[in-house]
Amino acid sequence: MPLLSEAALPWFGVVYFAAIVALIVGWRPRLAIWPVLLGTAYVTGADRLAAFTINKIFLGGLLILALAPPIVTDAEGRASIRSAWPLRVLQFTLIVQLFGAGVCKVRYGDWLAHSDTLWHQVQLNFMTDSAAWMVRTLPMSVWAGLQHLALVFELASPLLFTVRRLRPFGYAMGFGMFLTIAVTMRELVFFALQMCAFFVLFVDEARLYRLRRAFSRD
Repeated sequence: MPLLSEAALPWFGVVYFAAIVALIVGWRPRLAIWPVLLGTAYVTGADRLAAFTINKIFLGGLLILALAPPIVTDAEGRASIRSAWPLRVLQFTLIVQLFGAGVCKVRYGDWLAHSDTLWHQVQLNFMTDSAAWMVRTLPMSVWAGLQHLALVFELASPLLFTVRRLRPFGYAMGFGMFLTIAVTMRELVFFALQMCAFFVLFVDEARLYRLRRAFSRD
């Protein structure tokens, strides 16, 4: 895609970020989501080398939300959807990403052949100061434990998120893994936050309703 001119760039930024703010605060979300979707698609296509995995995940999620039926609320503020397909597709997307990553680690990587794979990986291009301190300080047994915990979480993700009783373990292991990614790998903090945001898709609506009521009272 051709790049924007210097004169057009500020206008693009104003419209794009205004639509993002409107989407966040819930002002006309079904209208605001389209500039966000189209803007993200343009940025991703204009600079494919700079566009990271997070952009592609955003595009898929935003497209599903743009095509989803409207959410309706009752007099007490309880939300409901006319069709569950957007929720199911997004849930399936998270599980496929996690399980697929685990399968790739086993089949194409060396996560089972060596116990120092994670220790080596955090020392690559995305290494942070925190990762450097951890590499110098933590024993190899800790790195081996983190490595195998991450692999177990990814391979067991279909069970951890579909079986209601196992979800607390899935949340705990997922937050732990993505917190480690955010701390040890530079520029991946937003990817980690995005993946954690998917966890809310598996929280019961009744619990979400109670949380919304608790925050609204504050």
